[in-house]
Amino acid sequence: MTKFEICSLIINGLIAIAGFSAIFIYKAQKRDKIKTAATIVISQIDFIENVIKDLRSNNVLTNEIVYRSRPILDDNAWSQSKYLLSKRLGGDNVRLIENFYAQAEDIEKSRRAICHELVVAWEHKDYILQEHIAEIMSLTEEQRVKALEEFNDQFESNPKIFSPNLPITILVSNLSQFRYLLGTSAYEKLRKISYHS
Repeated sequence: MTKFEICSLIINGLIAIAGFSAIFIYKAQKRDKIKTAATIVISQIDFIENVIKDLRSNNVLTNEIVYRSRPILDDNAWSQSKYLLSKRLGGDNVRLIENFYAQAEDIEKSRRAICHELVVAWEHKDYILQEHIAEIMSLTEEQRVKALEEFNDQFESNPKIFSPNLPITILVSNLSQFRYLLGTSAYEKLRKISYHS
């Protein structure tokens, strides 16, 4: 063998090693990406189920409970990761997860609608309050004292300004129909794929 052939053989060997290394690195990165995606989805499912449990644990959902509740679904991790995980989960499990996220989105829409209506009602109440105060301030001193007493009795003593019956009815209905994913085959497969395994 000549020096050229030996150098050529060494260079070809190094190229082959670099190629195999690139394939190995690519597969390792893809595996890590899939594990990370599954871990994020599992964490979000756990969070959603905890928030739903908190809402369901209240016998009566009041404006204050709904307004102070945590958002159920800000960002849909499943829709961002579905392309990585679908093949490994299978069709039935993918449908279970899709239904779970659809239910969570419906509940979040109801929760946001209630919060929005409450904010609008509070703003309206504040506007009415300011309007009455302006009217009272334009009265004479004697009329102002009497008007302030009446106003205080009628306006401030009634904290119930708005009852969002339709959105709360929809929210309660959605909560009662919600199906947990924990304990299903879809959840277990996701868990095995994730870093939680």
